[in-house]
Amino acid sequence: MPAPPHSSGTTMPSALKIDRAFVKDMAEAKEARKICSTILSLARSLALSVVVAEGVETEAQYRLLAAHGCDRFQGWLLSPAVPADQLGTQLPSLTGQP
Repeated sequence: MPAPPHSSGTTMPSALKIDRAFVKDMAEAKEARKICSTILSLARSLALSVVVAEGVETEAQYRLLAAHGCDRFQGWLLSPAVPADQLGTQLPSLTGQP
């Protein structure tokens, strides 16, 4: 569902994604950390409830993103890619629910 129009008439996003290109280098590169931190700050200033970090592959990436306020993650650290027809059977194990 798209976000409601902003007072200027433009439609505001309801979510942001942090591209894996920034996530992959953030543990080693100060500039990548700054970009990720800035995206998270932008989301907070726009009162967006969802920011997803893509391509999270290491604990260091996960910890840095979480420390900057990110709470949604996609990547091999959490789960390998799952074919759509198998998602229903694997979802309980991915969420920790029976």
